[in-house]
Amino acid sequence: MKIYTLGKTERIKSRSVFDLLFEQGKNIRLGLINTTFLTRDFQEEAPIQAAFIVPKKKFKKAFERNKIRRRMKEAYRKNKAILYDHAESSLTGYYIAFIYNGQQIANYKEIEEKIIVILQRLTQAQHKV
Repeated sequence: MKIYTLGKTERIKSRSVFDLLFEQGKNIRLGLINTTFLTRDFQEEAPIQAAFIVPKKKFKKAFERNKIRRRMKEAYRKNKAILYDHAESSLTGYYIAFIYNGQQIANYKEIEEKIIVILQRLTQAQHKV
């Protein structure tokens, strides 16, 4: 696995996984970005699978949703090593959905700061369980 990539195997694409994630997942709310996550069995190929969601209700234009989604993906891709190290050491896999909750398009730096905090909280949440 290349640590600074975000390939197809690392993204959630299955409707059944989405349903399971939103039915049984736990939430982390952090201003701009809400996160729903679910632990799963560790899989060597893709221990963590993520989805990036921007609601159409708040951002009507596709280019706005795509811009926010690209920024979230890039911030996650650059900082996912925080969670990957924890996943490999504890043999825990994750499904994660990052849901943008802001009213306006945030700049990349704000989004990256929030995603870093979320990834750190995910590692701490597992230590408590």
